[in-house]
Amino acid sequence: DSFGGRAVRLAPASATMESGGSPGSAGSKRPRYSTEPDVWIEVEDESFPVRSVLLMLASPVFGRMLQSEMREAQTGRIHLPGKTKAEFKLVLPWLNNLDPGTSVVAEALPVLLRWGREYEIDRLVSECERFLAKVEVSVPELKLALEFDL
Repeated sequence: DSFGGRAVRLAPASATMESGGSPGSAGSKRPRYSTEPDVWIEVEDESFPVRSVLLMLASPVFGRMLQSEMREAQTGRIHLPGKTKAEFKLVLPWLNNLDPGTSVVAEALPVLLRWGREYEIDRLVSECERFLAKVEVSVPELKLALEFDL
């Protein structure tokens, strides 16, 4: 399978929930990759449900977490210490939907580019580039474009 030109290896759904509840609960195995919310990203004091397949397609960084022997793959929970809910909510549509249904705006540009680079969210960075190409660029936006090699 591919997403945005990136090949992704998906493992078969080999495990099932043995007892109801969330991933990582006692007595259960986390199902492998789903198009339904099956992974929780924890930012500050809140957990956000996401679809593992879309998350892995959107970000190789999260893909590596979920396709390895890392804790995140076993528990279905990804902790993002040092991140804010406000920023994560701006990025979430780009991780959890085929069509984010949102547009890049100048005020969010620094946050989106920083997260896009850190988590290798190529389509988010590309959308930021398209935004900058369409608008009259100010000095701060030009500096931002140079900082992120756009």
